Amino acid sequence: LLLVKGTDSSEFREKWKRKLAGRHTKAEIFGMKDMEAMLEQNRMASSTRMQAYSASGMSLMAAIFIIFTTLSMGVNERIRQFAILRAVALTRGQIALMIALESLVLGLIGWIGGLAAGWGMLKLISSSHPDLFRDGAELGSWCIWLTGASAFGGALAASVIPAWRATTISPMDAFSPPVSFHRFRLSPIAVAF
Repeated sequence: LLLVKGTDSSEFREKWKRKLAGRHTKAEIFGMKDMEAMLEQNRMASSTRMQAYSASGMSLMAAIFIIFTTLSMGVNERIRQFAILRAVALTRGQIALMIALESLVLGLIGWIGGLAAGWGMLKLISSSHPDLFRDGAELGSWCIWLTGASAFGGALAASVIPAWRATTISPMDAFSPPVSFHRFRLSPIAVAF
C-alpha cells in the first residue's frame, strides 16, 4: 500500500489503528520502525536460543567430566575392595550396577543442585530486571525433563569406563600387595606446554 505524496504516515497509522480497534478483527497496522523492532527481537531470540544450547552443551560436558573423574578416582581407591567383593559373592554385573547407581546418585545431586541454582538465578534476575521478562519467567516442564535426561544420561555415560575397569579386576588382586607408583619428573618444557 503506497501513501499519497505529502501524507503523514504516523497520522495514517493512528487513524487506522483506531478504526481496527473498534472492530473485532485480527488485523494490525505496522510501520517500518515496528517491523525493524520485530526483526531485532527475532534476532535476539535466535541468539539467546543458540547461547542457551551452547551453555547446555558445555554444562553437560562439564558434568560428564566431573562424574567421570569422581567415579574413576573412587574405583581406583576401592580397587582392592571390589576384588574382595568379587572373591566373596558379587558378580561382574553387580559390581557394574553398583558403580552405575553411584553415578546416578551423583547425577541426581547435580541435577537437583543445578535446578535450584537455575531457579534462584531466574528469580534474582526477574526481580532485579522486571522489564527483561515481561510475561514472567519460570522453569518449564520441558526444561526440567531435558535437564533430567541430560543429567542421568550423562551420568550413565560417565560410568561406563569406571564400571568396565572395576569388572576387569580379578578376585586374586585382593591378595596381591598394593601397587606402588614410581615418582617421575617432568621437564620444564613439558610443564610449559
